[in-house]
Amino acid sequence: FPVTIYGWGEYRGPYEPFVAKGLAKADAALVRLAAFLKGQNIPMTLVVYPWPQQTRRGMENSKVVTYWQDWARRHDVDFVNLFPLFIRAGPADEVIQKYHNVGDAHWNPEGNAFVANYLLGPESGFPIPTAGQGAGKASKAEEKELPAAK
Repeated sequence: FPVTIYGWGEYRGPYEPFVAKGLAKADAALVRLAAFLKGQNIPMTLVVYPWPQQTRRGMENSKVVTYWQDWARRHDVDFVNLFPLFIRAGPADEVIQKYHNVGDAHWNPEGNAFVANYLLGPESGFPIPTAGQGAGKASKAEEKELPAAK
């Protein structure tokens, strides 16, 4: 895949204006979604996770993380950063092979289970609301320190 697909958050080069335009579109779409959900009294949580190249580079403080964490703070949206979870899970190539679909940034079934087990575990601090409970109160856009992967 070209760097503009997997490395967009850190990309610097001739296609940078296109990356910026895409980010602005994503930002605007999430602003609309957040407003809609707030109007419906539905809590929103923004989750970021590393794509394979970011895992390979060990980029826990990626610009993707800082941009969206700041966005979540400004829009009073809960924020979950899964970068440390994947980056600390073991050698990057093994983590990518174990948790991602081949040649894709999306998780395979084992990757989905890995994230679900983390989020549902007591160490995540992530509130999972049950039907009818309304908004859970995670620390708004506050990044919790993830425990080292086992």
